[in-house]
Parts: sequence; C-alpha cells; structure tokens
Amino acid sequence: MYSGLSTLIRAIDLAVSSLGHTRALLDSYMKELLSYATEEERAEFLATTAEDIVIEDVPDFDRTGLKKLYHKMALALHPDRGGTEKEAKILTDVIKKYKQSDLAGLLSRARSLNIDLSMITNRDMPLLNYNLAKITKELKTLRESQVWKFGTKGQKEKETLARLYWESRRR
Repeated sequence: MYSGLSTLIRAIDLAVSSLGHTRALLDSYMKELLSYATEEERAEFLATTAEDIVIEDVPDFDRTGLKKLYHKMALALHPDRGGTEKEAKILTDVIKKYKQSDLAGLLSRARSLNIDLSMITNRDMPLLNYNLAKITKELKTLRESQVWKFGTKGQKEKETLARLYWESRRR
C-alpha cells in the first residue's frame, strides 16, 4: 500500500473510532436528558426519533476497491459460506456501509476482522477523502448539539438545560 494511502487509512481509523466514542457518549447524555422528561415527553420524543437509513447520493467516485472489499467481506461473513450468527449480523452492517459507499466504514470493519486490504489502492483515495470529510462533519455536528452541551455540563447546569430543553419542545 502506498504511504499516502496508509496515512489516510490511519486517519480514517482514528476518525471512525472517535465517531463511535462520540456517539456512545451522546447516547449516554441523551439517556440522562430523558431522565428529566415526563413520561409523556419521553414517549413523544422516542416516537419521533426512529432511525432511518438514508442512502444519499454520493459523488461519482471510482468504486472498484469498495466493490472488491465488499465482496471479500461478504464471502467471509455469509452464513452460507460458514459464517457464524454473529458474523451474519456484522454482514448486515457491511451491506449498509456498501450501499452508502462508506469505504471508510468498510475498511475499519475489515481491519477489525483481519481481512486483507490489498485491493484498496490510490484510485480509492477520492472516495476515502469524501468519507473522511463526512465523518469529520458528523463529529462536528454531534459535538455542537444541545445534547452534547448538556452532557458536558455540571449537575446544576444540566438541570437548568434539561428544563429549558423540555419546555422548548412543548411549544
């Protein structure tokens, strides 16, 4: 693998790890914020935040490496090819990442499974750079959210922010 590509892959590993950590923290902050809500507010909030997979239009990049890595991972994880039940669940995530042209996510998952990445070359750098920019933007958005601000405050400030947050949702 070329040094520029190796450096980009290391940056992606760090970004994906940071994103996972940030999402986990945000989830815990959200649970704490929900503890300040009434039953009615909690039910309404949970009913309106169901996660939908949105497959967006991705600019036209060379997807050769994405396709090759996806096929290699699918063969390794598929239950019909000897994959375990746990691996079948991982395959569901792999399929989602493939459909979203998330080569960065596939790379991260493949590395955790010790899958050879030799099919990834410099031609894949534009898509990887695009994926890295998306991760960076999502991290910034998450860390600027009201829930993040709530989670990083002291107890007294949390109580005030929680009251204001739930009052604003009632309007």
